[in-house]
Amino acid sequence: YHYVLKDFTSAEQHYQTALHEAQQKRKNSSENAQFEPGTPEAILNSANPGTMSEAEIVAYTNYAVLRQHMGDRVGAEVMFQKALEGGSRYFHASNLYADFLIWCGREAAALTHVIHMVEIFPERAQTIYHKLARLEERRGNIGSEESRAGILRSYLIAASGDVNLDTSQLTEERIFTIITNCQDAHLVNDALVFLQTVLKMTQLSLRCYAAAQQKFSHFTPFTLNYARVATDLGDIELAAQLYASAFEENPLDLQVVEQYSVFISTHWPDQITTAESLMLSVIAAYPTSANVHLSYAIFLTMHLPSPTVAATQHFLEAIKLQPQDGHIWGQYGCFLERQALMVRNSDSYATLMHESEKAHLQSVQLSDGNTAEPLVNLASLLWRQKKHSNAWEYLRKAYELEPNSHKTVSTCALFVHDRYILQWNASNDAGHGDEILKTEGMKQLAELGDKLYKKALKMDSSNLHMVQQYVKFANEVLRSPEIARAWQKHADQLILEQSP
Repeated sequence: YHYVLKDFTSAEQHYQTALHEAQQKRKNSSENAQFEPGTPEAILNSANPGTMSEAEIVAYTNYAVLRQHMGDRVGAEVMFQKALEGGSRYFHASNLYADFLIWCGREAAALTHVIHMVEIFPERAQTIYHKLARLEERRGNIGSEESRAGILRSYLIAASGDVNLDTSQLTEERIFTIITNCQDAHLVNDALVFLQTVLKMTQLSLRCYAAAQQKFSHFTPFTLNYARVATDLGDIELAAQLYASAFEENPLDLQVVEQYSVFISTHWPDQITTAESLMLSVIAAYPTSANVHLSYAIFLTMHLPSPTVAATQHFLEAIKLQPQDGHIWGQYGCFLERQALMVRNSDSYATLMHESEKAHLQSVQLSDGNTAEPLVNLASLLWRQKKHSNAWEYLRKAYELEPNSHKTVSTCALFVHDRYILQWNASNDAGHGDEILKTEGMKQLAELGDKLYKKALKMDSSNLHMVQQYVKFANEVLRSPEIARAWQKHADQLILEQSP
């Protein structure tokens, strides 16, 4: 009850009490246990007098989830480890720990944990295959046809409940039947997002949404994603109906209000005050929610021409409410950086960049260096400030942590590209011309850049910015008009597809 009301302090007190009571109950039970000598129960009790009870495991798990939502990653990790030490065969604890690792951005650790879960909980294969599919997506393993087929197979196994499902000859009709027969709203929703955004099977996903709408009409994420598909296909009227329906069902749901507000302000700019009033209604309902203040701050930066004062106020309020949340600090750092770039030639530029750097450093420290995104954000800021050595170190660490993250790989590619051009320009300025291009170091830099660009584009060939950057790389570094022309043709096609 307190958790739902965002009253984390009271919730924590109750969880501590529940944990203490469970520990005391186990202690009393162990001390008072009377077993006939030689029986299995007596042997087990003598060997493990302190074996954790199920109530304790549940208490540790609940406490861990609370610490997670309070932004305390270290505290949550400690509590989850306690729960898992008590009994690795408790699916609930293992499942929530996998979610925690994903939330932390530790996808590699999460994948290892989930694969281990398949062995421990074969009877829960449906849930686990769903999680496997989501993890592979998050890790950016969508570049090759083989990896995309593997993710689709995991979704279909999860949806059908058949671990021996033959997916060698899939038709759109069979995919439609498997997905629309599934009763798990979360699973169907995630599978359809994959069909639409990764496999680009938008028409099929639209058919599935329409067929399953009545069944899942009260599941908000399903309605919101259906609205996004309708928007992508240009059916603004249907999208508006779906957003309005979701809002009517959940007028104070942050996700609903966020997306509905963005939809209104994007398609009807003259109604931006209406969109903003929806956000303000959620703040009025949950004035002590850091996530609500963060969401409103981001909305202001996206849709108002001069959001500085109001946005800063709500970023700082979010930080005040959850000072240990590295994500909030990272978002604040990005906001300050954008503000600095807008006043590049003024006296406040240096101050804003300095404050941005401090915020990004705080984000990195709060993530304990286990998440790539804060490291990438800090590296990008430092690179912009020409602190190249420091930036390169942070980015190298990010790549070691998440070598399959699209954001990490693409940033590495851009850094290598920029580094190559900087060294070439320095050589020209020193009067050495293009001699430096013949050195082994520059050749290795060109090869590394090419590998990183290709890896990023293999993960997502529809990213127009990266395609355009690779065209520049092909011209400037590889000096290959043929490669540049081929990718420019792809860029032109993307521009055509992505135009309204």
